[in-house]
Amino acid sequence: MSSSADRILQGLQEALAHAKGEDVPELVVHVPETVDVAAVRRQKGLSQDTAPDRIGVSSATRRD
Repeated sequence: MSSSADRILQGLQEALAHAKGEDVPELVVHVPETVDVAAVRRQKGLSQDTAPDRIGVSSATRRD
């Protein structure tokens, strides 16, 4: 395998481990303190009704 393919495979394995809740050495996760959801929706051209479907959450979650 080429070095590019090796790096891609390593990244995918690390992403999977992170998704499973496992420790991934040297992983840095950036979580913003606040998110302006309305601004993101406007930028992406989404309504309050369509946005939840695009990010994989229910409309009930949006209401809550």
